[in-house]
Amino acid sequence: MGAAVGNATAPFTTPLKRRPIALGIASVRVGATLEHLAVRHRDSDVVVVSHGGAIRAAVAHCLKIGPDSALHLTVQNLSLTRVERTDEGWRVVCVNELPGY
Repeated sequence: MGAAVGNATAPFTTPLKRRPIALGIASVRVGATLEHLAVRHRDSDVVVVSHGGAIRAAVAHCLKIGPDSALHLTVQNLSLTRVERTDEGWRVVCVNELPGY
């Protein structure tokens, strides 16, 4: 699977299965998926619906921060997180945007 970024043992818990997953490993997997989607759907919008842990991992990938720092991010239920891929790299447009704001 490749080397994990940062501290691969920093755990978080999935809300459905309640089993710990190493955020570093999840960040590598989510990051690879983001990169794949960016290439495959260049110049298109892509909507991904996911749980907070994967969204946290996606933001960490875009900001190039490690799992220890990513654990300080909070992802609100039913919120919108928007990231964009530019020629220079990833840009985090918003995190935790809620209806009416």
